[in-house]
Amino acid sequence: MIPKHVIPLAEKACAYLTASTDPYHAVAHAIQILEQQGFRKWSMSSSSSSTPAILQPGGKYYYTVQQSTLVAFSVGGQVERTAVTPFCVIGGHTDSPNFRLKPRSQCATPHKNGLVQLGVECYGGGLWHTWLDRDLSVSGQVLVRHSTGDKISRRLVQLKQPVARISSLCIHLQTATEREALKLNKETHTVPMIASAPHTVVTPPETTTWSSSLPSAAPLLEQALEEQINVVEEKKEVRSQDQNKHDDDTKATTKTNEKEETDPWRKGQEPLLLQRIAEELQKNDKNDDNNGDDNIHDNEVITIADWDLSLYDVQPAALGGLHSEFLYSARLDNLATVFCAVTALAEHDPCHDAHINLVVAFDHEEVGSVSAQGAGSPVLEQALQHISQALLQSQEEETLSSLSLLSSLYPSMIRQSFCLSVDQAHAVHPNYASKHESVHGPTLNSGLVIKTNSNQRYATSPVTGFLVRELGRLTGVPIQEFVVRNDCPCGSTIGPTISARTGLRTIDLGMPQLSMHSCREVMGTVDLIHAVNLFRGYFQHFPTVDRRLQLDE
Repeated sequence: MIPKHVIPLAEKACAYLTASTDPYHAVAHAIQILEQQGFRKWSMSSSSSSTPAILQPGGKYYYTVQQSTLVAFSVGGQVERTAVTPFCVIGGHTDSPNFRLKPRSQCATPHKNGLVQLGVECYGGGLWHTWLDRDLSVSGQVLVRHSTGDKISRRLVQLKQPVARISSLCIHLQTATEREALKLNKETHTVPMIASAPHTVVTPPETTTWSSSLPSAAPLLEQALEEQINVVEEKKEVRSQDQNKHDDDTKATTKTNEKEETDPWRKGQEPLLLQRIAEELQKNDKNDDNNGDDNIHDNEVITIADWDLSLYDVQPAALGGLHSEFLYSARLDNLATVFCAVTALAEHDPCHDAHINLVVAFDHEEVGSVSAQGAGSPVLEQALQHISQALLQSQEEETLSSLSLLSSLYPSMIRQSFCLSVDQAHAVHPNYASKHESVHGPTLNSGLVIKTNSNQRYATSPVTGFLVRELGRLTGVPIQEFVVRNDCPCGSTIGPTISARTGLRTIDLGMPQLSMHSCREVMGTVDLIHAVNLFRGYFQHFPTVDRRLQLDE
């Protein structure tokens, strides 16, 4: 049976996962959790200079990079400004495999076979067949041009209702070989449809409400014959009216949006989607009085300058299993980690800490982390440097003085700091148990998983593994082990990238799950509690555990 105290956290996780349909929304909703616990936005440069804004012991802060990477941290209340201050870091990522709109979302044949489709690109390594026949919608970030034309702002958009679908091919049109292969061409078989082509829908004539009692056959035959004669004429009239309306609408749209034709980006977008996104932004404006000049005015699709939009499955996250022991959701890899890490940080009281607890959730892990906001960027390294510098300086001190002190203390700070690289792990699939190494098979609801690979696909070492097992012992969190079979390829994550770029001691671990990179994944609800408890214990006890190590460097 699942303990009752697990359910409230699992329900909060479901709400977060459902709302976080892309990296931008994942960061925005994580910030809501942080702000409810007193975190406030911090700038790496003050308003009057290029130096970091001053930090206070006991303070709780966050900032974002490109709105899709989050850095959140709390400063220990016992931190001394002139001493070495180590960091306890948790790293995760905000992105998941999905379909992203191509730079030109309008297909080459806009109304192919009477349907409007969208040009999309496969992002990451997804199990793309699991996206077939799902109710999909669109979310992401939109760049909006202000009415003055001299300013561009970012807006989040999320269509709630299903507007897209990638339909599978019916069994009757497939050969036996094709059915067995279940093979998709990612360019031609994954193009979603979003609407019927304009003026291809044949409107049926209005009829009277059917009576519950059946009339005699003769009147019905006479009525049917008469209707058949009239329908042809009605169809001609309806088509003529639709064509006239289409011509009028085209003229009106051209007249209203003359400037639109000069913008090459807008010319490449599917007009129906462009209009729908504009309508959604207008609706958001009516519910938000704080947008100022960047409000979208009626019918002004020309104020949309660019976007970064993704498809997502509208089915919400849910608890499953006979005893609610499972969590079914999209994007568990790796938003389950982001939720647990942010929750643990938000609820931790740093007043007795002499260190800094930091959570960083990177974008672009699923495509290699090589970007301005990925784990291969300077984001974490700069966070460590700027936060340390902000602590070393006071209102009266000069920047050169704090930089000189930072230069002397930074190497020691790195040696005393630590990073948990947390990404979802592979649980044993009961139907494919032979895919796991026989004595390294993690199971659902049985604790976090340490991931090890001697070829450095994971950053785990004997020392970092020991430290996490010791934290598990102190917090009562069970720890499992995973190593890939010698005859299987091994995945990787942000751990090796972080350790190589920053020099931090790092371990790779995660919560076990099934169906990784599917449109719909599953994990154990109890493992959410295990993760939050381990992260809380890490923030509270790691410096003490670390001091027990007597290792010669």
